Amino acid sequence: MKSNYIVTRAYRKGVFTNVGLINLDASDLLASHISPNIKAYLCNNNTLGLVAALIAVNVRGKHVIVSNFTFPATFHAIVLAGGIPLICDVDANNYELDVGKVTKLIADQRYEIGAVLPTRIFGFVNDLSGLISICKSKLIPVIVDAAGSFPASKHNWNFQEQATFEVFSLHATKVFGVGEGGLIIGETEDIARIKHFGNFGICQDDLGKFEDGLNAKSDEFTSARVIARFNAFKKDAKKRVDFIQIYKQALSNSKKVEAYSYSHNANYSYFPIKFETEDQLLYAQKFLSSFVTTRRYYYPSLSEGYTGNSKYLTDGDLKVSRNAAKTTLCLPVYVKYSARVKKQLLRIMSEMVESI
Repeated sequence: MKSNYIVTRAYRKGVFTNVGLINLDASDLLASHISPNIKAYLCNNNTLGLVAALIAVNVRGKHVIVSNFTFPATFHAIVLAGGIPLICDVDANNYELDVGKVTKLIADQRYEIGAVLPTRIFGFVNDLSGLISICKSKLIPVIVDAAGSFPASKHNWNFQEQATFEVFSLHATKVFGVGEGGLIIGETEDIARIKHFGNFGICQDDLGKFEDGLNAKSDEFTSARVIARFNAFKKDAKKRVDFIQIYKQALSNSKKVEAYSYSHNANYSYFPIKFETEDQLLYAQKFLSSFVTTRRYYYPSLSEGYTGNSKYLTDGDLKVSRNAAKTTLCLPVYVKYSARVKKQLLRIMSEMVESI
């Protein structure tokens, strides 16, 4: 289906925002791809999607446990929703929130935990059931920043425990990118609440009243791009799996450069590699700069990068996440490339690894 035909529906109805028909279709399309058991709401971006979710579970004035190894938008969402970020370290095995540390923070009487906000890093799709189960036992909602982890395969979101909300980014930098856009998934009644808070918190049964909220609605043009992009995304995801074999081959015998362990459901938004030291990373980044554009994603860590005025707290020395932020480099993954480019990339990657 061509995007100009999709947009024609908006002109015929004269509806371009406020949850139009294209928005509803796009939301249902993505929900059916993720899982038959969830509902989805297409919003205007990941950040405001997180804010809407945090408002929906009422974190105002409460502490929200967040990973130190995440993008600034995760921190911003907590602040915008009125919560207090409580920055926690990550597990050295997977660089996601350390479940043991989260458990201790929940039990600590100094904190009123309003929510736990883990991040799915680098397009990974790992099972967070252990963390979610612990939080559920304490009636603490879990909202996952799944920004770059929109699943490549249909119905692979089959976990024993589901978070209250997961929020994806459809930004142009993501595998499923449409420019700007976000997607919130959850149970039917929870998504209904998201629509309420994402529409300024206006009370439909009494239009003279409103509560905390914001404008998180996606317009029909963004929704049309989602529908138009969907089939190509599924094809591109398969090509990305083929491309990363170049990196794996180049790193196969390296003792100083290590590839992150991917979950089998990853969409390969990037190919993150980890060095023993930051100096090695900086050397490699310069070495590769003439051929590919690399990125130090999640650098610096939240606790070392934030210079604003909002109140936040940290737990412990955060040494695992701080080290991960300083020694992780993300390599680009492409879907269009020639055999010559593939050969050149393998050569330059191999030379980089050998020269460290």
